[in-house]
Amino acid sequence: MKCGLCLPYCPTYRLFGIENESPRGRISLIQGLLAGGLKPDPTLCDNINHCLSCMACENVCPAQVDYTTLIEHAKTITLPSPRPWYERFALYGLLTKPKRLAWLYRIIRLYQRSGLARLNGVRAILNGLQLWNLAQNAPSLQSLPRWRPHYRPASPQAKIGLFLGCVGRFFDQKSLHASRLVLNALGYDVIVPGEQSCCGALYAHNGDLQIAQRMAAELTALFLQHGVDTVVYTASGCGAQFLRYHRLTDKTNVRFVEIQDFLLQHSAFQLVALKPLASTVAVHEPCSMVNVLKQSTNTYKLLARIPGLTVQSLTEKAACCGAAGSYMIRYPHIARRLLEDKLQAVKKIDASWLVSSNIGCSLHLHTGLSEIQSSIKLCHPIELIQQQWPDSYQP
Repeated sequence: MKCGLCLPYCPTYRLFGIENESPRGRISLIQGLLAGGLKPDPTLCDNINHCLSCMACENVCPAQVDYTTLIEHAKTITLPSPRPWYERFALYGLLTKPKRLAWLYRIIRLYQRSGLARLNGVRAILNGLQLWNLAQNAPSLQSLPRWRPHYRPASPQAKIGLFLGCVGRFFDQKSLHASRLVLNALGYDVIVPGEQSCCGALYAHNGDLQIAQRMAAELTALFLQHGVDTVVYTASGCGAQFLRYHRLTDKTNVRFVEIQDFLLQHSAFQLVALKPLASTVAVHEPCSMVNVLKQSTNTYKLLARIPGLTVQSLTEKAACCGAAGSYMIRYPHIARRLLEDKLQAVKKIDASWLVSSNIGCSLHLHTGLSEIQSSIKLCHPIELIQQQWPDSYQP
């Protein structure tokens, strides 16, 4: 099926305007590779790997072509082997290893609080590791978070797990703590296994599907060991990986639920009278939330519970911001060009808040907002819910 109805929705086709940077073109390239008529030269490999895996094409495909499977397996044979040393270090030796990432967190925090930004040598090292944008534009970091394994409310009703994520546990602390506080307020025993690691999404983005599946399986087993069969997460990119894992396995004995979806399904939450907030919030819709989880309306429904809050969507809301997991590290120049539409949309909206439900998108957006010196406050929707939570509410 190659009707081309997906072309207007493909970020790279819109950016480059050539067939090989479109879903239809990539499918033809994959066919040529498998048939032996094409060789995996650098240009062809770049055409395939420029795909952000945003799945906007799959979401609008009338024939329901399984583009996800096609592109994931194509990346396993077209990504460079061995990978560049900085990519191996950043993605495999650092970002998916929480203990090592803790050291990066400390370094970036020291960097923010010192005059190291003025040293060309420091910038050269961070540039070499593809971590300059993260160090330069990361949100203001607090001291290292210390998570307890168990948060028990006054009158516990049920047990629920909280997934921290590899990057999220450090760079998305506020939304995780907000989720924990709201879950406790609703009467849940919140279990936070300290040994939890990456969901596997970053590996899937890089064509290492077996490693991605193994990590999701290990995470599922870990929560089961702690007696948890429902786990809440805050990053929609992780949720897309959990959904992918459960589609490929029969092990569905742990249910992973996005925090906004969980609250909207919760009868007790419907009775909570949130405090009013006279402000305007703009909503960024991550591709993983829209095209994979199919929950694009959840943020709007959730924020509508706050009296006095005006909720607006960004223009070009369905277009990818360019973060795409590790994409903003592997292809920073393309990622930055895709971000520009979002930044222009932010400039046109008179809003005090910008919300996004995926940590990768938030870090990427924060970089752009810092560059344009925007005063808009960026956060996860759950942070606003917790901020407006009534002081007197008891489950």
